Amino acid sequence: MLGLSGEDAKANTAYVQIGSLAGRAASLPADLLRSRRIRITGSGVGSQSARPCSDTGFVLAQNRLARLLHGDLVSSGRGIRSSMTWRWFTKPDIRAGVPADDQGEHSRVVVADLRAAWGRRRADVDMRELVDGLIAASDEFAELWSLHEVAVQPMQRKTFQTRVGAITLDCAVLANVHGQQLVVLTPPPASSAMEALQLLATLGEQTIRADDAALDSVRARDEGVARG
Repeated sequence: MLGLSGEDAKANTAYVQIGSLAGRAASLPADLLRSRRIRITGSGVGSQSARPCSDTGFVLAQNRLARLLHGDLVSSGRGIRSSMTWRWFTKPDIRAGVPADDQGEHSRVVVADLRAAWGRRRADVDMRELVDGLIAASDEFAELWSLHEVAVQPMQRKTFQTRVGAITLDCAVLANVHGQQLVVLTPPPASSAMEALQLLATLGEQTIRADDAALDSVRARDEGVARG
């Protein structure tokens, strides 16, 4: 199940525990959002992509499979340009991993979720800055925002273009409380998605090892130059 959030005092790191999709929802406390030091743990992590995010689209953490599927999405700053919502509507390259046929529907869901959040805290500076900025920067966003949709059914199955081909996964939002969401992607039963994820993970490990080997080679070269 989705375990309650906790804190590793020794490592000064908050954590969110992931397990079976049959579990109950739990919220991520506000201090996790402020610290942004989050580690995702649990027995389900190896076969699930998980990422907690704020209602303004700031990705707070990713487990390994989420990074392999999406790249590094963790927001590096607090300005609106670090928001995935901002990047979706202003940076075309961010859509490369989503099939063209799915992009319009994804845009509708993102805007509807944001409008629902805006309804709860429209007076907050970060919310006003994001919405006003997107209306000015994106015609697509402005058009969707004008529809006033707040109850769009989220996509329950999503396809991602990866280095091993297209992978289709079930999507569940396990937490949507106090402006926080925990998005978990899992292989559908009796599908080839699990094997594709395992292959993606293997290639990811090979890339990591290759990067480490290249770094070791550079260090050895630098040390040789220093001794010479």
